[in-house]
Amino acid sequence: MVKRLADLEGDIKKAADKLIAADEHDRTKLLSAVESIKLKQVRQLETVKQEVKQHLASLYSLRQYAETLSSSGTAGDVTRSANSLHSRAEQLTRSDVIGHVDNVLHYLKVSFTPSTHAVDENRVGTISEEGLYDCRSLNILVRTGPFV
Repeated sequence: MVKRLADLEGDIKKAADKLIAADEHDRTKLLSAVESIKLKQVRQLETVKQEVKQHLASLYSLRQYAETLSSSGTAGDVTRSANSLHSRAEQLTRSDVIGHVDNVLHYLKVSFTPSTHAVDENRVGTISEEGLYDCRSLNILVRTGPFV
């Protein structure tokens, strides 16, 4: 009888250890998925940051060129450059980087749903992400004010 009880204790410990190991494995997978999502989001934000910086540099360059042209250029210089300057200014003002940044910052929805059944494949729960996209494939636009 004592031998049988000792065997039962061993069986219980083995079964519990298997469940603990499976739970730990699921936990590790879920935390890894969250870290992966976090890294993707950070990369997206860095990409957007660089694109905004590039766009701002274009805006400042255009503004500086327009100011230089209007302050020291001849009437002929201003006339010759007006169409290209106006075209570039229009292109930059049609942009909407603010909207794009808002989309990147608010577009991702990540959720964790704890498992409710002990027989689920993943006993801890599941991670889901909605709305994630690769911002490198988007054209970045900036909303700006008038130039010159």
